[in-house]
Formats: sequence, structure tokens, C-alpha cells
Amino acid sequence: MILAACQPEDDFRSDSESAAGGASASGAAAQPAQPGVSVSAVQSLAGEVDVANPLEAYTVAVEQLASAREATGANVNAALQHLANARSAYDKMFRESARKLDSDIDSLIGGAFSDAEKAARTAKQSTVGLSQQRIGISLLNVAYLNVEAALTSGDGPGASQWLAVLLEPEEGDGISDLSSIVTEAAADPSKLLPSARETVLDELLSNFAGKVSEETIEALVALEGGRSAVAAEEAAEGLAYYRIIQPDLRAKLGEQPDTELADELEAFLGHSKNGNLLKAREAAQEISTLLATYQKAG
Repeated sequence: MILAACQPEDDFRSDSESAAGGASASGAAAQPAQPGVSVSAVQSLAGEVDVANPLEAYTVAVEQLASAREATGANVNAALQHLANARSAYDKMFRESARKLDSDIDSLIGGAFSDAEKAARTAKQSTVGLSQQRIGISLLNVAYLNVEAALTSGDGPGASQWLAVLLEPEEGDGISDLSSIVTEAAADPSKLLPSARETVLDELLSNFAGKVSEETIEALVALEGGRSAVAAEEAAEGLAYYRIIQPDLRAKLGEQPDTELADELEAFLGHSKNGNLLKAREAAQEISTLLATYQKAG
């Protein structure tokens, strides 16, 4: 739930962004003027949300990010408020475990929020959209790491709570059976959780690898239709999903294939942004080959 009382503050950045040297999004002079709004009056806003569990926090965050994108270019204060609300949801339920399990993800999310705020101030809706993709899928990454940690430690309820984030309807296609597996294992964790851990993590990673492939195909379809902005968002999603499988992929295939896949996905994103269909197709073929090798190794 979004709380009504949200007051302006001097700085919208998180502590991790400041520590990591992330770009500051403060400075209203970069604002485009809008009807009825003084540029100098547009400040960063404090977000405050009331969330009780990771699934609620995830739902609020993605909804607020989508609203921020929609408001960009039309109402800068509204866009900034939605971003502040999304950040608050992240801070309340995701940030502590992100810092503990993989601080790089926390830095990535903090940087994406900074990029989104700067883009909202300058009416760059496509850039807000890219940040929306990076943050949303990075939240899934945090949820996956929490599921992995909970299953490893024998915490069945914790695994179920975080698994719920990954089983959202649009994300859980084909893996809805995992919830019952974890619930049953939690009843007798010493005997059942070890085998459940392997099954659950393998299915999740396979699902995310499939998402990388799906987003690559969707980006190509968008490029073929001349929609490079949409293609870039799809490519960004593919790259974000790759980051979830990256540790497992490197462990199974080694450093060189992992580096090659990362490079091809980055190149594919660049070609998508530039509308270069021929180069994007070449990169997509390499991505497909490397993903197939990974999935066979599983």
C-alpha cells in the first residue's frame, strides 16, 4: 500500500549509491519546464510504502516503476514520487538481503534508480523504461538468492516467502509446481529440503535461461518492426536475466563461455538501441548457441 504522506527531501539517492559514487540525480536545473511547475521547485521526493512481505514489496515496486515511466515527460513530480515509492519498497524488503548476498546487485539497483530519476527530470521516457527493466529483474535476482540461501540453511518458510516473488503469474510460467515442493519439504526439512533444493534451483535457473532466449527473440521481432526503443528494453531484460544464471553458468561452462555470452548480450543491447538488425541477428545467434550449451550442461 502507498502511504499518502510523502515529503520532499534534498537527495533521492540511497546510501549505497553515494558510497559507490553513483551519479547524483539531484539538481533541479536539469529539469525541463512543465506547465504550472517551476523548474527550481522540482525536488527529490521521499517515498513511503507499507509492505508486509517480499511479494507485496515486489508488486508495489514494479507497479510504481511502470507509473513513473508513464508520468515521465508529462508530470515530473509524479514521476519522481513513483520512483521514490518504488525505492522505498526495495529498501524495506529487498535491500538488506541484497547487500548481504550480493552487494553488486544492490549497487546496480541503486544506479538504476539514479538513472531513472535523472531521466524523469529530463523527460527521457525510454531511459526510465530501461531502468524499470533493470530494477524489476534485479529484484527477481535478489528473490532467487534468498530462495537459494533459505533452502541451503533449511529454512522452508523463508524459501516459500521468497519463492512467491518468482511465481508471480507473468514470471512463474512452467514453474508453479515449485511452491508445493517447497511446502512439502518444509514439513520435514532434514530429509526433504536437500533434494528439494536441487529440484527448485535447477528449475528456476532453467526458467531464467529460457527468459534470456525469449527476450532476445522478442527484441529481434521489435527490430524487424522498426521499434528500436522496444527492442532495447527487451534486450535489457535478457541481459538482466543472464545476471541471475551467470554464477551457475560460469561454474558449469567456465570463464571463457561466460565472458563470451556476457559480451554478446551487451553487444546485442547496443545493436538493439542503434536499430542495427543485421548485427543484432549475428549476436542473437551466438547467444542462442551459448545458451543451448549451458542448458545441455544442466
